[in-house]
Amino acid sequence: IIDFIYESYRQKLFAVCKVFRYNLVEQIVKVLPEFVKIITFVIENRKRCIMLKWLDENLEEFLMLALLIAMTVIMGIQVFARYALGASLSWSEELTRYLFIWSGFISVSYCTKKCISIKIEQFVAMFPRRGKALFKVVNHTIELALFLYLIPYAVLYLKSAFESGQVSPACQIPMYYIQAAPLFSFVLVAFRIIQRWIIEFKIVIRKDDKDKEDK
Repeated sequence: IIDFIYESYRQKLFAVCKVFRYNLVEQIVKVLPEFVKIITFVIENRKRCIMLKWLDENLEEFLMLALLIAMTVIMGIQVFARYALGASLSWSEELTRYLFIWSGFISVSYCTKKCISIKIEQFVAMFPRRGKALFKVVNHTIELALFLYLIPYAVLYLKSAFESGQVSPACQIPMYYIQAAPLFSFVLVAFRIIQRWIIEFKIVIRKDDKDKEDK
């Protein structure tokens, strides 16, 4: 009798485990595609975040380095062609000049991001950290107002280049490619100023122990 009861319960338990295992596998199969989608979404957004972070930290440096390399290579070819081959290139100096214009405008955004400018800081240096941040907030506000004022004029300047249809003499490049540099620069500078303004404003409204020590 005991063996019969044991065997019957064993069979029932085996059947229950079999059904449970089947249901578990079925649920896993159903959930697996959604799980893969979630993992894929996380990975793609992580890559996007990494890319955006890299652009935020290195955009100006990358562009200026690329332009500097291009100018160096073009002028190197020009020197080689003039002194080694005895034949100057008609387009090299013009293209280098346009690349230099773009590099100059992009450098404005780089200096804004790094807070590199000609300034006298003896008076501001006397204040604690929050006091310095307050002066920077005022400074960034004035800068932002200036570049927001310049952006519409840069748009009009670019629009006139589109309407005129002018091209460069040697390279036959449409001039709006060169005259787009101020608009690109001013928009990027305004964005960088807003970033710096937020950073300094957070320091102004923050109450930490370091500020108390400075005071």
